[in-house]
Amino acid sequence: MASPSQYRSQIKNLGLDNLEMTASSIAEAKNAIKRTRNLQKMLRQIKQNINLDMKTIRANYRQKMSTAASTSSTIVTILGKRKLAGQMRASEKRRLRMERDRTLQPYESIKLMIDDLLIQMDSAKAQFQAFIEEIKSEEQLTKQSTSAKKTVAGANTSTNFCPQCGTLATESDRFCRNCGNRL
Repeated sequence: MASPSQYRSQIKNLGLDNLEMTASSIAEAKNAIKRTRNLQKMLRQIKQNINLDMKTIRANYRQKMSTAASTSSTIVTILGKRKLAGQMRASEKRRLRMERDRTLQPYESIKLMIDDLLIQMDSAKAQFQAFIEEIKSEEQLTKQSTSAKKTVAGANTSTNFCPQCGTLATESDRFCRNCGNRL
């Protein structure tokens, strides 16, 4: 079982304090997403270990509560003070619950920190994915416009129109066949 400070140092060793990721290409964005997923996987493993430790702590305190003040309350019961014995047991259980809650609180705060980091990383992954989609759509538009330009350019090179009368003329024609205007 690890202490809360050990878990904090594990998280710190992941290098998340001043983590900054940028991407200027699809490959860099994909690598950033991959790195983010790996970090999330490690954080989830740490959170799983914390949950196991918290479960162990709760089990230990349940056992302590079941035997809370049994020795001293038994002696008081033998002396005929059952009400006092019950109060002693209740007081000891309250003390143990408060102690358990104080013990679990640092683990809870680390879990909340991990959840916050996971949410931030999900947001970062979504931004990188949006960047990838934007680049892909820009590339698609560029390909489409280039293809359209080639089509228009191909149409213009093989046929021309007379500026005087608008009659269709081929590229090899020097004069309009309809009005005789120089092309």
